[in-house]
Amino acid sequence: MLFRFLKYLLPFILTVLTCEAYSQGVIVDTTKADTLIEKNIVIKEVDRETIKQKVAAAKDTIKPKLHSPRKAAWMSAALPGLGQIYNKKYWKLPIIYVGFGVIGYLGYDYYTKFNKYKETYVFRTGLDSTATDYFPGISSKELLYDNWNYYRRNFELTCIFGSLLYILNIVDAAVDGHLYKFDISNDLSMRIEPTMNSTAYNHIKNLSGGVKLTLKF
Repeated sequence: MLFRFLKYLLPFILTVLTCEAYSQGVIVDTTKADTLIEKNIVIKEVDRETIKQKVAAAKDTIKPKLHSPRKAAWMSAALPGLGQIYNKKYWKLPIIYVGFGVIGYLGYDYYTKFNKYKETYVFRTGLDSTATDYFPGISSKELLYDNWNYYRRNFELTCIFGSLLYILNIVDAAVDGHLYKFDISNDLSMRIEPTMNSTAYNHIKNLSGGVKLTLKF
């Protein structure tokens, strides 16, 4: 009888122990899984912070593009008006090109007339018989010579003015390049008000009036 009871009891005890061991293993495995998930979350958060720090550091190291006055000057030297475009002073382009156009037209006109009067004078004086007489209606050699010098002088003046305009175009581009980021506030005001000054001399106070000028910009 006892043997039969033990025969049925032992399998039951073994089954209970096996289930308990399995449940503990599952709990341990679940705990490990939870620990791994928490570690992964922490690692991801750390990676995010690291990435943010790297991006911030990269932004700090990237220098903003500076506006170069030297570049503006060289661009205007290469092509008049190009430096003004670089400085975003577009309204100056018509002034520059109208100026060069007027000077170029006058220079061409003076040069043409200068050569014609010169060639006519040379022909009239017999220095070159192959030259052309462009002004048969002018009989005076002195007048031909005076007109020759007049147009020659005007042509030289147009060359000088053209050179000055070219240099001014370069200087203007360089100055605008320096003032490109100059902060001009819209709140520009001037205030004038009376003021009283107190001075002491030999323990005697003296009052003097004045005017105070205040500029706000």
